[in-house]
Amino acid sequence: MANYDYRAVDEAGRSVSGTVEAQSTTEAMRMLQEQGLGEVHVEEWTTEAAGDSPHIPVIQPSSPPPSGPAHDSPGNRRLGWNELAELNEQLLGLVRAGLPLAPSIAAMARFMSGRQGRAVAQRLQNDIEAGRTLAEALDRQPATFPPLCRAMMRAGEASGSVERVLSSLTDYSRAMAVTRNRVVETITYPLVLVASAFLLALFMLVKVVPVFNEVLMNGFLEYSRPATALFGLWVSAADFADAHMVVVVVAFLVLLAATVWLCVPSPGGWLRFSWADAFRLHMPLFGRMNRMGAMSQFCRALGMLVEARTPLPEALQLAGAASGNLVVETAGMRAMELVKAGGALGESLIRAGHFDASLCWLVQNGEHQNTLAETLGTLAGTYESNAERHRRWVLMALGPVTTVIIGIFVGLMFFSVYGPLIAGMPG
Repeated sequence: MANYDYRAVDEAGRSVSGTVEAQSTTEAMRMLQEQGLGEVHVEEWTTEAAGDSPHIPVIQPSSPPPSGPAHDSPGNRRLGWNELAELNEQLLGLVRAGLPLAPSIAAMARFMSGRQGRAVAQRLQNDIEAGRTLAEALDRQPATFPPLCRAMMRAGEASGSVERVLSSLTDYSRAMAVTRNRVVETITYPLVLVASAFLLALFMLVKVVPVFNEVLMNGFLEYSRPATALFGLWVSAADFADAHMVVVVVAFLVLLAATVWLCVPSPGGWLRFSWADAFRLHMPLFGRMNRMGAMSQFCRALGMLVEARTPLPEALQLAGAASGNLVVETAGMRAMELVKAGGALGESLIRAGHFDASLCWLVQNGEHQNTLAETLGTLAGTYESNAERHRRWVLMALGPVTTVIIGIFVGLMFFSVYGPLIAGMPG
């Protein structure tokens, strides 16, 4: 058992501090969170630093937080990867230049590209002016900054490597933004084709089919029996579309949104389900790309945390969350429990499941050769390269395949309506 100094915020929004006795940093944080404390920051307490006198756990109210809206207000959304990369890059420039943070962040906020980024910078400035460190200021905005960024900043301040941490976070944010943009680019063209085909089909059902049906009912045209049966199906579909136009359009938009939601997951979003993330890893065409992407994010985040000397159990927990997939996150939690029980990282990943054999083998070698952070960075790059190759293949195949399928459907609809007319024309 060891003693850990902590700083946190209670349910009333007051800053509190004290000491807790626990087996590890992770257990200390869990105990404090169970007491209703938030924004917990824990450091190991030693008798060398505090003398031989006992350190009794107490809660000491400190100065109230800065005035203004609460940092965890529902209106505060998580920064996008591009916004986060821009903010990290700006902070990195300030730290490298050795400028005082509070006034420099105030000047920086005026040049942020989005309203959300400027609001976040303003809250950072207020907290730093109130005497908080940069890590503490980030911790006061848990809805805005991912847990990985906040943990990295705490580790960077503890080790005196804030500049290196900000550089790593900038590269990480840029990589995540590129990954997301590539997925969006891959599905945009097929979805535009599908939407265009839907509008064309809806136009034919509402405007064209009723006209031909009226002509047929008046006896001006005579379809053969197979053509008449097929045309009857289009007439039924046209009657339904005309009577339930709003339902048809809304159903299509919901289906389109569900497709985007499945193909472009939002890490840290509230609409997350284990079954959906499991499907993302095995869905047609996109499954392999999603698996490679999740593994790349896991390895890159874990490598950054290992390099920042974050305790391995906490690093596994944060890296799992950074993967953006609940299946991988759950596997990371299992590996965390095995590591806490004394297991080696490579062996724990093998027993946790859902991790490639090659990944586990290379991690074991990295542990033995004391090059774990470098090995994880190399693995992240390999997964990214594999995901990019698969994405190019999907982009190359998906467009033509979608065009052919839509062409067959629209062509069948067109010729089933116009075909008998064309066949019955003289000559």
